[in-house]
Amino acid sequence: MNDLSIIRNNLKFEHRYTQVPNEWIRDSRIGFRAKGVLHYLLSHQSGWKTSLEHLALAGKDGRDAVRTAIIELEEGGYLRRTRLRDGGKLTGSEWELIDPFESPMSEKPMLEKPTQEKPMLGNPTLKKTNLKKTIDKKTKDISSNEGFDKFWESFPRKTAKNNARIAYQKALDNISVSELQQAVERYASDPNLPEDQFIPHAATWLNQERWHDGALPQRVQKPVSSDNARAILERAIALQQKMEGGGKEIGH
Repeated sequence: MNDLSIIRNNLKFEHRYTQVPNEWIRDSRIGFRAKGVLHYLLSHQSGWKTSLEHLALAGKDGRDAVRTAIIELEEGGYLRRTRLRDGGKLTGSEWELIDPFESPMSEKPMLEKPTQEKPMLGNPTLKKTNLKKTIDKKTKDISSNEGFDKFWESFPRKTAKNNARIAYQKALDNISVSELQQAVERYASDPNLPEDQFIPHAATWLNQERWHDGALPQRVQKPVSSDNARAILERAIALQQKMEGGGKEIGH
């Protein structure tokens, strides 16, 4: 979600104060965190723009939680997404705040006066569960796309990138993007990192959950072989004899 921009447009029910229709507050399709982001957007004037970073700093929920809320608002019809491109290359997304109960894009608007006498038909719990699965999947995909490039840049061995991307997505089932990035940076900066040919591929590192590993063991210097040691000793003795004027050769 790079270069995220949310446009707060003028809505019909506004004047001086922050006004929220009852339908918005009572919309059971979105959670209270998403409603909080929605209310924050409504508290600013028409034309005001913000970003994911600003929203994360404005509260205590963090970037990932705000991203999830934004996707939830999009699923509920409160935000309309536009893909931003530069010369055919996708550069980011822009969300526009709209009224889901007046927009033709809304698939299932709530009634202006919800019926209280009759229970809702169907299975609302199942509906919420399906919506949550869709939101979680989109959040994971966005996080994966954003985080993998940074992960790949940090990993010390650049081999089999496509396999690494698949393994990275699977890894996010067990670890967050930020925790995984911290682990790979810690691994790459380890002073005992082996030579390139002994570093595992990124996919292997991920599939084996090597982010749980501690610091690498200290590298042991290769011992000098007996043949090399003998040669060094012979050269040293020969040099000493030459300096002393001796001419005796060392036998092999």
